Amino acid sequence: VLLGDHGEGLAESPRLPANHGDVLFNPLVHVPLAVRIPGVPGAVLDHPVSVADLLPSLLDLASIEAPPMHGVSLLPHLLGLRGEELAGFLHPLLMYEAKQQAIIVWPWKFLTWLDRGLVELYDLEHDFAEEKNLADEKPELARQLAQQLAGYKLISVDRLKPKR
Repeated sequence: VLLGDHGEGLAESPRLPANHGDVLFNPLVHVPLAVRIPGVPGAVLDHPVSVADLLPSLLDLASIEAPPMHGVSLLPHLLGLRGEELAGFLHPLLMYEAKQQAIIVWPWKFLTWLDRGLVELYDLEHDFAEEKNLADEKPELARQLAQQLAGYKLISVDRLKPKR
């Protein structure tokens, strides 16, 4: 298993901060995840998953029943299942940072700025670099995704508090 926990902006865009932890643009949240299963041919996932999916996947691979947790097993996809076998596999991905909240319902990514009241909407399948905000062109879709995001209880953790 190869996994990264966050990206870095590396001066790719003036809208990105010098480091991670504030916003949810792809250069900061799109990270490597590779799983090699001996005897199973390699494949590439063409949709987003969460690092939270890794533990359920490894437990499933080891035939260990997972306790209730956030994330889903990627094992069906890792074993090469397609189409109907993966029906319902995609689930909304929720993200939260200091200045933004976001939800990805593939291929759409909806971002809301907590301190500005602004929203952004991107079609990740055609604009993974998040260069064209479609929120004004697709207000109904943006509203639906905003409602879906609001339906989740997002919590904030003080990462600087000792012994959190």
